[in-house]
Amino acid sequence: MTRAFRRRLYRYALASLTCWLMGILAFDIEDIGIDPVQFSWTSYLLTFSGVVLAFKTLDIWSSWLEDNSEEQDEDRPSRNLYPLLFTLEGGAVLLLAIFLLLVAIARDWPTGQEGLICTWSLIVAGGCLLTSRLSEGLG
Repeated sequence: MTRAFRRRLYRYALASLTCWLMGILAFDIEDIGIDPVQFSWTSYLLTFSGVVLAFKTLDIWSSWLEDNSEEQDEDRPSRNLYPLLFTLEGGAVLLLAIFLLLVAIARDWPTGQEGLICTWSLIVAGGCLLTSRLSEGLG
C-alpha cells in the first residue's frame, strides 16, 4: 500500500469523521434549544453524509490489493498531520458526548435518541483515536 493510497484513505476518513463531529455538534445545539427545526435537519444531513463517506472509506480500503499507484521518492520528508488531526477530532467528539450526557442528566434523564447519539459519538471518538494510531506510520 503506497503512501498516496493511504493519504487518500485518511482524507476520506477525516471527512467522514468531520461530518460526524458537526452532526453531533448540531444535535447538541438543538438539544440546548437553539432553533430546533434548522439544527435537526442539519444534524441528520451531516450524520448521513458521515455515514456515506465512511462507506466510501471502507470501499477504498477494501481495494488496497488493486492499488496501482506508484511510490514517489521525495527528497524531503513530509509532515504527517493525520495523527494530530484524528486525535483532536476524537477529543472534540468525546467532549461533545460528555457535554450531551451532562445536559441530559441535568435536565432529567437522557431520552432514547440522546442515548443513541451519545453511544454513537463514543464509538466515533474511539474510531478517531484508533485511526490516529494507524496513521502514525504514514510519514
